Amino acid sequence: MPPFEISVAAGGARVRLTGPDWAIEVDPGLDEATIAHLLAAALAYVASQGGGRARHWGRADGSAAVELGFHADRHLHQMRRSLPAGIPFDLVTRPFVVGQDESQWLAVNNRAFSWHPDQAGWTLDDLLARQAEDWYDPAGFLLHENDGALDGFCWTKVHRHHEPPLGEIYVIAADPGAQGTGLGRALVLAGLDHLHQAGMAWGMLHVEDTNTAALNLYRRLGFEIDHTEVNYVIDLPRP
Repeated sequence: MPPFEISVAAGGARVRLTGPDWAIEVDPGLDEATIAHLLAAALAYVASQGGGRARHWGRADGSAAVELGFHADRHLHQMRRSLPAGIPFDLVTRPFVVGQDESQWLAVNNRAFSWHPDQAGWTLDDLLARQAEDWYDPAGFLLHENDGALDGFCWTKVHRHHEPPLGEIYVIAADPGAQGTGLGRALVLAGLDHLHQAGMAWGMLHVEDTNTAALNLYRRLGFEIDHTEVNYVIDLPRP
């Protein structure tokens, strides 16, 4: 089913079916009245398609979503720190090689994120879709190997048109078998070093508010919470 799009003069909303849930995307920079209008129109479309669960990422003070019956399901912190990090690390990484690394990367990703609502169960199609995006740069997709086997990665992303420009640690993980070795910390620092070398003065990442271990690690590495995004959920009756 193709995405359903609605628009008004101040912006637009995009609705798409992702797995069992509907995803509703609205520009968070719009005023609350416009967001409310767009969300209401999107929910009407979801209802016309048979209802079900709909999700919307918005601001932590998303009164428009709450007034329409959404409830907060997840809280995602965006954390930032200035670059360079100035913290020494010792880790050898190499860029992702298309046609060589897909299988190993998917295996490590899916083991490390078996619990995660977005990152778990990735397929080759999911990976290829991200690599087809215009922001993708294989030089910033860093892999670490132990005795020839992939055991961790730090996938970075550059937002040059953001003000200020931001270098993002997009996805990062150590294989569960390598946890407790300090590999995660070194991967973060390798990613930040790459972003600094790419000209970024600020690094950022997203982390679930329930992931206490990751939050503590990022704080020790100088990150601070810039803002929090909320995943709002609503269940519309099915016929």
